[in-house]
Amino acid sequence: IDSKLIGEIPMGDGTAYGLTRLVAGASFERSYALQRPMDNDNLRGVTVSGTISSEFTLDGTSNVGSQARVAIQPPADAIQEFKVETATYDASVGHTGAGTVNLALKGGGNQFHGAASFYNRDDSRSANLFASNKNGTAVTPRNYNRFQAFLSGPIIKDKTFFALSYEKLNDDTIETVTGAVPTERMRRGDFSELLAAGVQI
Repeated sequence: IDSKLIGEIPMGDGTAYGLTRLVAGASFERSYALQRPMDNDNLRGVTVSGTISSEFTLDGTSNVGSQARVAIQPPADAIQEFKVETATYDASVGHTGAGTVNLALKGGGNQFHGAASFYNRDDSRSANLFASNKNGTAVTPRNYNRFQAFLSGPIIKDKTFFALSYEKLNDDTIETVTGAVPTERMRRGDFSELLAAGVQI
């Protein structure tokens, strides 16, 4: 997948690694809601031919941090090419039983090139959830802004080049957490109330 197609395909949270799900034999076993650039642990959920723990590389070099997590997720504007191999690896990537996912970054050249993008998602354009409608609650407030910029060009013509990439994400939303606190009887050491809920003491 080249940079032109990457720029035209809608990507959840701008993460090019999410394109692995377009490959035949690949699936995703983790939360689709956690695909932001900082959610690098979530990519461990990519399975290829039923096998987990794919190899992730950046310009051919391992891009795997601790516990099989992806170390760096570059902004989409900085990616030249995206490649997924699902079988017949060469010796450089033959140590994984799943797939290998390689991102090639853009480099500089004798011409200046740049790109910038802004993406906004907020509650004014969001439909309410089915469960929220049933409970009579409104749309969850959310203000999501993602900025990306890329610039490349020459430092010394025909000899030295540069490429810079920037990404910023502001995601302001409410996340509901449901918990429980001990009742008065439980604080006295009597947990018999749990029996009615089917909890074996």
